[in-house]
Amino acid sequence: MKIVHLVTLVASMAALPALAETAANAPAAAAAEAQAAVQVKAGVLVIAADGRRIGRVDRVFSENGTPVTVSVIYSGRVVRIPVNTLSNSERGLVSTLTAKEIKAL
Repeated sequence: MKIVHLVTLVASMAALPALAETAANAPAAAAAEAQAAVQVKAGVLVIAADGRRIGRVDRVFSENGTPVTVSVIYSGRVVRIPVNTLSNSERGLVSTLTAKEIKAL
């Protein structure tokens, strides 16, 4: 019986590096999937996390075909908001950044 437990322990320890690697890659894969799911295009309204209207997307900047940032005219100047801070809503794109944080970009 002790041998069975020992074999099970050794087998589970051998699987730990593979599980750790999968867990380490999960956040990156989830972020890429979420980023791909956000529909960014010119003219879409951007709203801050605190509910303030920021403006409409003027331009989408991409790297290797993947949207990275969007430019919006806010408070009289162009700000570039990272796409990974945006999510789709009924009203447009909602950022996880507040209006104050967006103004500081």
